[in-house]
Parts: sequence; structure tokens; C-alpha cells
Amino acid sequence: MFGRRRDKRAQAAQKAQAGQAGRAGEAGRAGRAGRAPVSAGSAGTASSTVAMLTDAAEVSAELRRALVRVGCDFTQQGAEGADGAAVTDADTRAVLLLQVEDKDAAVLLGRSPLSLVLSADWDGVLDGDAEEHRRVLNDWNARHTVPRAVAVLDVDGDARVHLDSVMDCSAGVSPAQVDEWVRRALAGLSQVTEFLDEQFPDADAEGGEDPDAGADADTGGSDAPGTADSTALVAGEPLTLDRIAAVVPGETVSIKENGASGRRGNGYVRTAGAAAPDIALHDGTLTVTTGAAFGDAGEVPAEALDWLRAVCGQVNTDPDGVVSVVTGDSGDSGDSGDVIMTSALHRPVGAGMHDAQLAAVLATARAQVGARFDGLVAEVTGGSTGGELGEVTDA
Repeated sequence: MFGRRRDKRAQAAQKAQAGQAGRAGEAGRAGRAGRAPVSAGSAGTASSTVAMLTDAAEVSAELRRALVRVGCDFTQQGAEGADGAAVTDADTRAVLLLQVEDKDAAVLLGRSPLSLVLSADWDGVLDGDAEEHRRVLNDWNARHTVPRAVAVLDVDGDARVHLDSVMDCSAGVSPAQVDEWVRRALAGLSQVTEFLDEQFPDADAEGGEDPDAGADADTGGSDAPGTADSTALVAGEPLTLDRIAAVVPGETVSIKENGASGRRGNGYVRTAGAAAPDIALHDGTLTVTTGAAFGDAGEVPAEALDWLRAVCGQVNTDPDGVVSVVTGDSGDSGDSGDVIMTSALHRPVGAGMHDAQLAAVLATARAQVGARFDGLVAEVTGGSTGGELGEVTDA
């Protein structure tokens, strides 16, 4: 379970709102160039008929339809306009409180930039070995694309696991993309709950049933748009490595075809410039990623590995969805070889994208990932390319 139904869902909503305020600065500046509405016809294929949603009212309505399709109950919290979107006050954002099986969560609809954020807290309270907590959460983040899991302190000072999934919609989003994101994000909540329950079986559960849950909010499930399944969802043009390479500025250094193994999944595009993040496709997910090696796993002390995980965990509390992890410790993720620190941003793309949207999404994501990783390396090395952990090399 995910905490008290009233108190913990309210906390999740507040965290999502606070995170969106920060994201409007850092992530918004990074992706400003790709924020203009784009035409679905730019692909020049059958996907030109896909309707692109470019404002909060449209995305809010489609989010509700997607939740109805998957049978997820929700209630509305916060001010709302007659069209179902957040009112125009810059400080007011619509939040939907969800019931996912027996779990509580919240979805924030942000407008600056336009985005969707699913936020929840695991019900357990972490106690005991903080190093083990960091190892477990790092392992989840290294092996899964959603949700991002980070250790935080709640209002009572207890160590908890906060979970979030973020989709930037500033370049427009199609109904099929909203539907795919909702399904992936909700499935991820179920998977991470099972994972954490197995890893921390002795963790004390926080809260319990609140018979007054939702009493201070309007019922959302019955008020959701009634046309959830009246129109077939239309997928956009499928993503390929060649399409990605065509919209990425700069000279393409290499394209690794699907079927390649390694941290970049089934295939990736690498462009000129050592600091340029790679772009990978794997299992219906687009990943923008960059990393650096900090030496052989057998030579990096255990306390240094734990410190790297702690640094990654700290930056993972930033609200833009970028996730940073450490891999290469055979006792950590079953890997061996170099200790590699990686920053990445994941997005489901099974619903396809047209070229203009793809170019804008990649520009924003690469700027976010590059900025996050630069800051991470500076923190770890003290602003240099070497030091106590050895020379930093491109991974």
C-alpha cells in the first residue's frame, strides 16, 4: 500500500506540485526551443491524421479518458476550469488523486512546461542500513525505466521511498501517447511495490484505511469524459534509429543496430562530441543517456561506491525525471568491469512520433541529461576529470 489515503495522497500531490515549480525553471529553459505547437502532418504518412494535444485542457481531458480506459478511479483536487483543465492562475495546477488497486497516487498536470507527472510514496518506512537502502534503490533505477525511486524524508522525519514518472508534453502529445504513458506508469507502480515489499519485508507500513478519503474532493471517475473508447487510438510513425539520426543535429558517429547488447539496449545513435548524450531504443522506450567510467570495479573502494550512489540519489530528487545510477559493482547489479555513473531520461514511444515532435523531444531531453550529468561529474570530481576515484573516461 501507499500510505494514508488522505494524508499521503495529499503529500504526493504537494510533492508533485513542488517538483513542477522547479521543473518550470531548469527543464523549461532546456527545452524552450522545442515548445512551439507542431503539426502532426509533418511526418507525411498515415500518422498525419493523429491529433496533437497542445494545451492543458486537451491533455487533461485525454488523461481522464485514459484513466477510464484502464479502470483507474480518480478524484479531483485543486481548482479546475469548466473544461477540466487547471485554471489560468499560474500557481494553480490540476491534480488527480488515483486509486491503483490498493495504492494511492497523484497525477499532476503541469503547464510550464506542459507535462504529466505521476507521483506516489511506498507505504514502508525505511529503517536500519542506509547503505543497503541506497544499493536497492540504485538497482531498481538501473534496471527499470519507470518509476524513478528515491529515498526522502517525510513530514514526520521518517525515511520513505518516493516514486515518480514524468512525461514532457511541451512539444505536443497524441491521445495514444497519453494512453501509453498512463499504462506504463501505472504498471510500474505495481512492479516497484512488489520489488520494495520483497527487498524490505520487515519495513513498518505507514498509515491505514481512511474512511473519509476523498470527502474533500469532487468525485472524478463518474465525471470523466464519457467518450473514453468511442474513438480508436491512432499511433504515429514508428521510431527507428535512422529516423532519430535524421533529426539530431551534428554528425552521426555511429548507429548500433537493434539486437545489440549492453547498457544502450537494443540499438543506439551516437553523435559527435564527447559530451553529447546517446539516444537508445529498447523495448518501446526512447532513452537519452550519457555516462562516465570511474575505474575498475575491483579497484573502487566499497565506501566510494556507496558515496556515488548517495550522490546519484540526491540528484534524483530533482523534478525533471532524469535518473542517475551507478553500475559495474558485481555485488550491486550483477555487473562487472568498470564502475560507470550514468544519467538518463526514459520515455515510452510505442505509440510513435512524427519528426517535428521527435526532434523537439530529443533536443529537450539531451539538454536536460547533459546538464544533469555535467553537474554530477563536477560534484563527484570537485570540478576536475580525475581525483580520488581515478580518471573519468567516456562510457
